Parts: sequence; C-alpha cells; structure tokens
Amino acid sequence: AGKYISDYSAAAPAAPAAVADTFPSVPPPPTSASTALADERQATISDPDFKRMTEEFERASRKYPAQVSIYVKNLETRKEWSYKADRLMPSASLIKIPVMVGTFEKISNGELSLDQNLVLTKVARRSGSGHLKWRRNGDRFTVRQLLEEMISVSDNIAQEMLIREVGLEYLQARFPSYGLSVTNITRQGLSLSPRTSIENYTTSREMGRILEHIYRGEKFGRQTSAQMIELLK
Repeated sequence: AGKYISDYSAAAPAAPAAVADTFPSVPPPPTSASTALADERQATISDPDFKRMTEEFERASRKYPAQVSIYVKNLETRKEWSYKADRLMPSASLIKIPVMVGTFEKISNGELSLDQNLVLTKVARRSGSGHLKWRRNGDRFTVRQLLEEMISVSDNIAQEMLIREVGLEYLQARFPSYGLSVTNITRQGLSLSPRTSIENYTTSREMGRILEHIYRGEKFGRQTSAQMIELLK
C-alpha cells in the first residue's frame, strides 16, 4: 500500500542495547481527543488508487501458497475491500488488542489504575517476544508500563500479567460487547506450545472493526480510545 500513499513514512525504532530499569510511560491523551481520533485534514487515498491497490492485493493473495485473509477499510470514505475476511485464523499476538481494550475497560470502571503495581511471579513467565523475560521474579511494574510493553514490543509476560489481573473469564465474557463474535481467548490458546489442543482464533474483519471502534471513540469512550491510540502509535 505504501506506493499509493506517498506521504506516509515511518522509521522502525531501534532495538534497545540493554533492558532499562524503567519503561516508557503511556503518553497522556491529547488535549483534543476528537482531533486524535479523526483528523479530517489527513490526506486520503483516491478511489482509483484504492481500486488499484486492492486489485494488487487480490492478485497476490490468490497466488500466495498459504491461507490469506485481508480486510481493508478507508476510515474517511468508509470504502471497504476484503479477501476471505471471515476466515478463521490463529490470532497469535493480535489477541493483545482486545486484552488492551479489556484492561482499559477495567480502568474506566474504576476497578484498576494505570499506576497500580503488579508483581512479576513465576506463574506469569512466558517465552517469546518482549523485555520482561530478562527481569527477576518480584520486580514490580505499573499497569501503564505493562500496557506499553505488551503493545509496543508484544511482550508475552506483560500480556500474561494483565490477563491474570483483568481475569480471563472477564475477557471471555466481554469480547462479544467489543464486536468480537468469533474471536476467542482460552488458556490453552495462549500457550506457545505447537501441540496446544485449543487455538485462539480471530478474523481480519473482526480485528479491523475493533480498531475502527477505537479510532471512532464511540464504543469505548473518547478519552479511553485516545489513550489506546497513543499506545498503538
């Protein structure tokens, strides 16, 4: 898509040389949440370019020697395109998006605080991506720090600590209210073992729609949505 949206550029952050003792904080929401959530001044892709882009997506998808699922929506024009967007796919780290939503929901309800400290214990240890695997049992992290680590570097221990605090059953019960009718979260599906008996699944359409809910700021509240957008940036 980059060739069609010529004014977009982003530099990937460099990997840290060593794990710092403190983690970056979630930035406060912008002064104007509405500006952060939907900036009408932002350049949009033209309809002909959108059509050419999605035609290329479809050609590439049909030739790709594995399962593909794509959902694209221009949030300014509301024009959509999809390719097998309702196909069930293993969610992998995409599950961190609704986990983030559930955490912020608890914060909005006053049941949790961004500044609340959680303690790293042996039961929360997970392999895979992230920084926290190098930290010691007993180290303390705020919910704010764990959200930053879970979203910015896909830290699996941060995810596990937040799930244990928010509650797996709570997330399972709340997913449908986020617009997730087939996306599931199970203890077995969170395992990194290739022999897991139950997988966590989602669809590209459901992931696209939960991101749109965050962007629009209506379903989850404007201030909460603005905070989530800052994290995702």
